[in-house]
Amino acid sequence: MILTEYNEEQHIKNEKNISYDDGFNDGVECGIEQGIIKGTQQTKIEAIKNMIKLNVPKDKILECYSEEEYNSALNDTEN
Repeated sequence: MILTEYNEEQHIKNEKNISYDDGFNDGVECGIEQGIIKGTQQTKIEAIKNMIKLNVPKDKILECYSEEEYNSALNDTEN
């Protein structure tokens, strides 16, 4: 490119578009990740709620799930 062909406005516009696209893609990836995490947590809570309904002892449930997950399922059951 010859220096006289340089268009500063076009260059700035291109950089903004690139930055926008990068930010958008990062946001989409982050959203997908959060959705997967939330879906996984909800699935675990549903499984624990089913075990509670089936009278599976707490100590057996805690062999596979955390105390926090158990408490979340218990609170969700009470509501």
